This record gives sequence, C-alpha cells and structure tokens, in this order.
Amino acid sequence: SEISFRKSVVVVDVGEASYVHYVVGELRQQMKAITGDAPFLSYDVKEALQHPGPLVVVGRTVADQLRQEGGGVPQITDQEPGPQGFVLKSLRSAGKDVVLAAGSDSAGTNYAVMQLRQVLAESASGIAVPASLDLREKPKFKVRSLYLHQHWRYNYPYATWSWSVENWKHALDMAEYMLAPPLSVPEKDYLADIREVIDYAHRKRGIKIWMVEGPNVLLDSPEVKRLPMERRDYYAYAHMSGGGLKNPADPKQFAALMANREALYRAVPNADGYSLIDSDPGGWLGSPASELVDLFVGNRKLLDQYHKRPHEAALVYWLLAGWGTGTKAEENWRDAMRGMEQRVSGPREYLVIWAPQLRLAKELGILGRSIFFPYGIIEGEPTFPLTNLNFAMIRRALEYTSGYAGLEGTMANSQTSLMQLPNIYYFTHYGWSDEGDKANDLDALRALGKLLFPERAELLAEAWAQLKTSGSQAALTKAQEVEDMVKSGRSGRA
Repeated sequence: SEISFRKSVVVVDVGEASYVHYVVGELRQQMKAITGDAPFLSYDVKEALQHPGPLVVVGRTVADQLRQEGGGVPQITDQEPGPQGFVLKSLRSAGKDVVLAAGSDSAGTNYAVMQLRQVLAESASGIAVPASLDLREKPKFKVRSLYLHQHWRYNYPYATWSWSVENWKHALDMAEYMLAPPLSVPEKDYLADIREVIDYAHRKRGIKIWMVEGPNVLLDSPEVKRLPMERRDYYAYAHMSGGGLKNPADPKQFAALMANREALYRAVPNADGYSLIDSDPGGWLGSPASELVDLFVGNRKLLDQYHKRPHEAALVYWLLAGWGTGTKAEENWRDAMRGMEQRVSGPREYLVIWAPQLRLAKELGILGRSIFFPYGIIEGEPTFPLTNLNFAMIRRALEYTSGYAGLEGTMANSQTSLMQLPNIYYFTHYGWSDEGDKANDLDALRALGKLLFPERAELLAEAWAQLKTSGSQAALTKAQEVEDMVKSGRSGRA
C-alpha cells in the first residue's frame, strides 16, 4: 500500500536548473534526518537501476530515459501538464518501485519535488508515500508574486527593513514553496556559494581570499560530468588515470583551459588572488617553464576582462616540484619566476615551500611579494598521528625566515582544522608576535583554552598536552574528564 524510501536512489539530470538540484538536496536531507542516511544520488538512469532500492525520478529528461528502459512511465510534454505544471506519481518500471516527480519544465519539476517533500512529511512514517499516489497539477496564474515592503519602521523581526542577509535568505526559502525561483546549474551554484563566502570574508572579517588550482587539470570527461559534485574524486578522474591533465602546447587543450578559467572568473570575480601550483596536481612532462607562464598570461587577460577589481587581483605562482622540463628544479623555478616578472602584468605573488626557493626569491628581488609556505608543519596530508602538538616544528620553520629580511609573510596548510586548533593557534600567534618563543607549550595551550572555555582552560591545556606524552593511561584519564565536563554541562561560558 506504500513505497518506502529506505535505501532509495534519487536520479536527476545534471542539466536541470539550479533550484531543482537545491530542492533535491533538501529532499535528501529530509530523508537522512529520519533514516540516518541520505539516499544515493545519481545523474544516470542506468546506474540508478543497478541499485536495489526504489527510485525517485526527478524531471522530464530522466522520466523519458526510464520510459525507454522499462516502460510504464507517463509521457510529459510541453502541453501536458503544461507550463509550471507537474506530475507526482507512484508506479512500477523496469521491475522497480518508482516515484516520478517531473514537470513540463524545470519550474514544474521544482514544484513536484516540493510537493513530494510535503507528502513525506505528512505520512505516518515520514519516509514512505502511498502506492496510489497520483497527482497532476498546474498553476491557475502564470505569475504569483510577493512584495516585501520595507518602509514601515517597526521592530525586528517583523519589519523587513530590519532583516539581515540570513533573514532574507530564510524568507526566500519559505517563498520558494509558493513562488518561482531563479535559474542556474549545479556547478554554477557551487561557485556562487564560494563567491558569497568571499564577500563575507571581505565585508565581515577583512580577510583576503586566494583560490588555488592545478594549472592544467580539467574534470571535463563525460564520465565525470555524469557524476554529482560530491562523487567527483579529483585524483581518480583528473590527476592519475582519468585523462584530466591537459597539454598547454596543444592549442585546443590550451583553449579548453582558458575556457575553464573564464567560467571561474565570471562566476567568482571577487577573490583577491588566483593561484596555480607548478606540479602536483598538474604539470606536463617535457613542457618548458615558458608554457606555465603562458597559462598565467592567459589568466591575466581573462582577469582584466571579468574581475570586479582587475588591478587588485593577484596571480599567485605556487612553487612546488617545478613544472617538469627535466632540467634541475632550481633552473626551472628561476625560469618560471623570471618569466612571471617579465611577461605577466598586474599584481604577482609567490608561494615558496623550500629553502632554495627562498634563496631564489631573494636573488630575484621579490621577497616582498613572497610567502614562505613550509607545507606539513601543522599536519600531514593526512598521516598518523592524525593530530599532535607540532610547536617545535613550527618554531623551527618560522625561525628560519629570520635570514630573509623583507619576506612578505608565512602560510601553513590545514585539512582538519578542529583537530589542529592548538597548532593553528600557535602558528598564527607566533606569526603575529615574537612573544610566542617566550612562552612554553603549556602556556600557549592555556591561552588557547581561555579563548574557548575560559573557566576550563587549565583542563583543556592539560588534555591537549597529553598528545606529547608517552603511555595511554594519563591521556585516557584526561579525555574522560573532558567528556564528563561536557556531559554534565560544567564547561562554563563559551
């Protein structure tokens, strides 16, 4: 009498509008809240049919594909159910239970998924729909509108003039279930989110943001494009055997790389810098350093055309193993840095990892635009132990910079930020002031503890300090103390 969505698969066409993918994400989160697992997401009907569970088929394109595979799926046209109209129906096809949520257009598909969310919410289990579900609807009016008046000056949260950006977003979330949303695609939405985060960093925190890419890597194969964003393994499809590396000496492949950069700069025209790493991931065996510089030259032309503030946007060369000419790495780095200085206009910055690169930056007179990036001083990528106290390593790395007066700054990488809070705190504090070398490790941990839970700073410091001790019993004892503190609510003010 019903179709359960446990172990289900949601299949949607990758070319669907952005708002359809967004509401599909809401549907999956709704199911996860009940079952503990989000349903599998697929962009391909044949792949979805290989899974044992029921299918949630979203959109007209996927519905047509399923009809060809198994039949039993009603045909949806421009006229039936009509503009913004939708079909929401339980059925059997290709030997599987199917719930079809599709419209004559993307707007109709959007409404179908929103209606499905409501049906689920109202069901007894919250995770099943009737086997008899059969809805076919279209709106009476083409346009349904809201005017959100801002002139009346009564108090928050009632008057719209008092709303924050998040309040406005919340209002739009609610309005979405009554009105038509905007157009886009999943990848553009992903970049739009990045653009918003950069704006927040600028406006709310005064932080500059650089975006880093492989210089000649494209996830452009049909195999990858069929995958949802969350399943696009960068190394599997691009860097290793997936054909993602492109030869910049090939005019067609160079043009493809520039088209990719153009899409990025159009979508995210507000970053402070755009960086290319010279190797892992990327590089091309036998390619001279001049071809890496060619990529930077091409990127500068695009930034000048699309960036919001092109005269402020920096191009950043991250020196790692070298571009890959087969010559000595030091010659390769020197050629690329000289080429950057001679051929690339606008702001230029350098991320240098190794001591020889620091020496080259000094030799070429660009220390004032170079940032020392001793990769791995906070954590590996990833390696065991997954967390530790690396204060001594951090001190050694930063003390080394004393021989390079005029160096612009330092940088460190972190992948698991919450686990690395002590190391991140020590690195940033040490980079701010020489006072860092006067405090012992326990004092630094107390200082961090006070920033988090000031009334329990001593316990936190003692617990973190166990990461450097031998044996397990003392560490387990401190861990239990922290656990008891949290469970009993004795952590004090945050």
